[in-house]
Amino acid sequence: MIVLSVFTLLLIVPGVYAATIYSQSLYAFLDRDLGPLESMKFSKLITGNHKWKCFRFGLAVGGVNILGLLALGIGLLYTIPLTNLAGAHFYQQLEARAIRAGLVAPVPGRDAV
Repeated sequence: MIVLSVFTLLLIVPGVYAATIYSQSLYAFLDRDLGPLESMKFSKLITGNHKWKCFRFGLAVGGVNILGLLALGIGLLYTIPLTNLAGAHFYQQLEARAIRAGLVAPVPGRDAV
């Protein structure tokens, strides 16, 4: 039983880590018109020094959606769009920090942040 618990933990921790560093891939895909692999690389780049912040944000978003689910599921009609907007704002903050740090170039034609 202990061995099973250890191996389960060895699978969960890397999965949570990967979900954290690639959490901004969809936003990069849509915002910067990158391909799937390029958007994953971009997400890994902008979340570089902010892994714990991304992890805490994911926990907060998950908690808000669980509260929406507890409201007989009707609350999800409010919480899912809200958390998607919060995710987009979080992406913009990470991208702006990466631009200021010189890690990435701004998108041409868009005002610099």
